[in-house]
Amino acid sequence: MSNKNYSNNMQQIDSRLQKLEETMGLISTNVQDIQSALATFAQSKNDLNEAPPVRKTGQIIFRANNNSSSMEENTKNKSSVSKDMCIEALSKCYRSELTAEEAYSHIRDICVFSRL
Repeated sequence: MSNKNYSNNMQQIDSRLQKLEETMGLISTNVQDIQSALATFAQSKNDLNEAPPVRKTGQIIFRANNNSSSMEENTKNKSSVSKDMCIEALSKCYRSELTAEEAYSHIRDICVFSRL
């Protein structure tokens, strides 16, 4: 009888160890996912910190490229300027120079102005 109990106990222990190993595998996967997300966040933060300085006036200014000879070049330049200005608005928001609502308003104005 005690041999049968011992065998049952060993099976229960083996089953629990297997479940523990599965759980540890899931935890390991979650930790890797979290580390990956943190690395992505850190890179995003570095990208924001390396953004060009923000104009203190907070005004949106478009500069036409007078050297552009074609409409396509003007569109590309306008899109590039728009992208840079959106990044500036987000950078200001990140540095607490603008509220989220103000940054959203700037980005909306940029998109409307450049017809994005």
